[in-house]
Amino acid sequence: MKKRRSAVAAMAAALLLSAVCSSVSANIHHYSFDDDGNVSSKPKSSASSDKNKDTKDEKDDKKDTRKSELVIIDDNEFYIAQENLSTCNNLLDATINTGYDAKFPSKPFKLTDVTYSIVDHKTIQAKFVDPDDDEKYVIIRKGKDTSPVSDDMTAHPKSYKRTVEKTSVVYYGNSEKKIYTVTWTKDGFNYSIRYSKGVSISSMQSVVSSMIKLNKKDD
Repeated sequence: MKKRRSAVAAMAAALLLSAVCSSVSANIHHYSFDDDGNVSSKPKSSASSDKNKDTKDEKDDKKDTRKSELVIIDDNEFYIAQENLSTCNNLLDATINTGYDAKFPSKPFKLTDVTYSIVDHKTIQAKFVDPDDDEKYVIIRKGKDTSPVSDDMTAHPKSYKRTVEKTSVVYYGNSEKKIYTVTWTKDGFNYSIRYSKGVSISSMQSVVSSMIKLNKKDD
């Protein structure tokens, strides 16, 4: 009888959670930029960009096996990752579905509109968008997994390793003044931030610092 009750309870919980976050197939845009920060006609190859890197990320050797497709928007080429995105009503719903907590900074880069989602059933995502410009956005992710959590599959020409809040982080972009993505690992979780417009390392670092402090493991 107890086993039957447990099974019924588990089924009810599963139905409840499935109603919380609606699952849809999401296409995430990935940009390839030239040295001036403009969208290039095609992505730079990782082989030619390695020699330009300030430091080499140890995780670069881990092959990203996710599928992607190329689409043309306004005469520009974009790489789109094929990911399963479940949009949630709020952050609490996302944490309930994944089983772990996540906190995000308020209005990063002064972006106000936020949507919370779960990526591939395991990574929590917060997307902050400029209400007046939907191409100006930042995507911040936290995932408890060994695979990459960043949605950025672009082979950026340069990377820079820095220490923020006693944590090793890696910035990716065209220069120290044009950073698009940053990744790091802390307390068993992988994190990533991608800003569509690109910012300086110092500007990105303030958001990274805030994210690390918010998700600091209690002693």
